[in-house]
Amino acid sequence: MQRMNVHICAPAGSCRRYLEGLGVPSAAAFLDRVRFWLRGEFSVTGDPRLLETDEDDRRGGRRDDDARAEDLMQAFADDATRAIVALRGGAWLTRVLPRIDFSLLDRRTTPVAVFGFSEITSLVNLVACRRFGRGVLDLGPAFIHYGLKRFDARYAGTDATPDGAELEAQTARYFADVCAMLTGVGSSRPLPIRVLEGTVPPGPRVRFVGGNLAVLAATLARRDYEEQIFGDAQDGDAGATARWLVLEDVNEAPYRIDRLLAHLTLAVVWRRVDGILLGNFHHGAEDLLDAVLSLLPHHLGADRRLPVVGCDRIGHVWPMSPLPVNFPIRVDLDCSGRGALTVNWGDFASC
Repeated sequence: MQRMNVHICAPAGSCRRYLEGLGVPSAAAFLDRVRFWLRGEFSVTGDPRLLETDEDDRRGGRRDDDARAEDLMQAFADDATRAIVALRGGAWLTRVLPRIDFSLLDRRTTPVAVFGFSEITSLVNLVACRRFGRGVLDLGPAFIHYGLKRFDARYAGTDATPDGAELEAQTARYFADVCAMLTGVGSSRPLPIRVLEGTVPPGPRVRFVGGNLAVLAATLARRDYEEQIFGDAQDGDAGATARWLVLEDVNEAPYRIDRLLAHLTLAVVWRRVDGILLGNFHHGAEDLLDAVLSLLPHHLGADRRLPVVGCDRIGHVWPMSPLPVNFPIRVDLDCSGRGALTVNWGDFASC
């Protein structure tokens, strides 16, 4: 039986502070810890130099663009690699996209899933466009510290911070969940939804695309990326006739959200989707979901009425749940307009 590998990377922001918070002496030691958590079910790879690198936002962020692109392409080309886990989002990845040869995915004979969110939105969507590509909008483990501090009642509004033991326990749970998704068992984290606007047809199968609004808007500036993300369904997806757009963002003022939505309007995105899923929008402690709902009609226009559902476990939020991209997902709602998204993880893990 061919070995299966999880590749850990930092293609966007630096992970140095996260590793320090965990109390591990080096990135190599962190990789060893993940190997211990996975109990030999998967092998683990990663370049310690790329995980430990510094970033300086006054001096171009990172200075290893070619190395980060090469790291991803090596993972794409290795049929044994079944998951690529981005430890954090942050910044500096979107500019690297033109250096990445995504056609390497077309030569694969096994599926590979990219896990990440925020700055990783573009990578998740572009990989999910390929036949053997899978994309999952899910937290980078480095977000756990922020998520606990911001949303957990034990820490929110206090000077207390999660210690290394709690960060380690939560990170271990995350990697256990990744393994469960890759083997078809499925995630332990549900995707509750509720209808915010309009009417959702009963029991549809939907393919979601999108993610972080700011990163998606930047990605769509390149026409071929737009065509890939909003293109036709892949083989096996014929039953999912609806394409829905998922959007979330953090620390963007309403006028900036309006500008980003205008980018989608100018790119004629609304004509290419059948519904909208809004994740978490907040600026500091302020919940901006209602503000986003008020902005949408200005962009959809009077002749384009799309159903809108919300999920408060998607985005820069804790707890966060994994959402496969460009993959058929069933939408289950009761008569009150509440329900959940149901993922067939067996199909997700298969070829």
